[in-house]
Amino acid sequence: METSISAKEAFRDIVARRGQHLRGLNYEILVQMTAVPNESITVNGRKASIGTIVELRSDGRARVVVQGFLKALIKAHVELDGFCKSKDGTIEKMPDDEFHEFD
Repeated sequence: METSISAKEAFRDIVARRGQHLRGLNYEILVQMTAVPNESITVNGRKASIGTIVELRSDGRARVVVQGFLKALIKAHVELDGFCKSKDGTIEKMPDDEFHEFD
């Protein structure tokens, strides 16, 4: 029996995989990604967009957020993934309260 996943579940997985990929990049590459254009995709027939936001913090860390919007009839579904990466390669989970700046 084939099991299909919902568009929200598929989209959540796409955003999470983007975040994992970005965590694997070195700091120097991440800080050059401050003007990456949003990407338009289709997930289970629904339009979506994914953006990558990179901000250089005053302490030198790069804050990286993957921000995704999945279109819906009434309200878009938002998925976020984020972290901070230091010059030495250390990765820290982005605090939950900081995600409110992006939803």
